[in-house]
Amino acid sequence: MVNLEELGYVIREAREQKKLTQAELGNRLSVSRATIGLLETGQVKYPRIDMLTAIAGILDVPTATLYQLAGVTLSDAGSAQMQWLASQLSEDRVE
Repeated sequence: MVNLEELGYVIREAREQKKLTQAELGNRLSVSRATIGLLETGQVKYPRIDMLTAIAGILDVPTATLYQLAGVTLSDAGSAQMQWLASQLSEDRVE
């Protein structure tokens, strides 16, 4: 079940518990403070799976919780993880 307002609430609460500003979280994710603000207010209709995964890791929130609130299925998540892994492997070869 998609509940973007609840997703935003969970992210905001976890961010505040970690004593991070929206800008600091945005910097860690390579997105703007405004993007974090939109996410926290439920205004991002289709949050990226890789961003949800990164947020979960930074804020110590269960990934499954964020996926469920965003309406992400396990197959969606698996596909996104494979794409992320492939991108990481190609970046390692460049360096």
